[in-house]
Amino acid sequence: MQEYLLSEKQSAEIMQELRESKFLDDVRFAHSFVSGKFRFNQWGRIRIRMELRMRKISDTLISQSIQSIDLDAYAETLSNLAQRKYRETERETDLWKRKAKVIRFLSSRGFEQDLIMDAVEHVFNSSR
Repeated sequence: MQEYLLSEKQSAEIMQELRESKFLDDVRFAHSFVSGKFRFNQWGRIRIRMELRMRKISDTLISQSIQSIDLDAYAETLSNLAQRKYRETERETDLWKRKAKVIRFLSSRGFEQDLIMDAVEHVFNSSR
């Protein structure tokens, strides 16, 4: 709006109209953000929550949006990521170092520690 040299009053009117028409809406943004970051970036709930907090979205709205993630899809994504990272670390001969790499990777994606440990154990046990 500054590029178009609009006055503060005009800018405020436009912003108000965008909010009233739900074009600018925290609820819509939060749901879209959660959906996109989970499906396309394969982020876990912890990282999504952290990113939304950085964008000043309320905790209540964050919790509501995160609950929209399908639990089966969440578990499947975690499992697929664990399996992929396990295959990528096949050169590592030390089992503990290999597990640590997989765990760190999944933690950086924002998945919960207890779910990570279950997924890692499953991947390492099924590969034997």
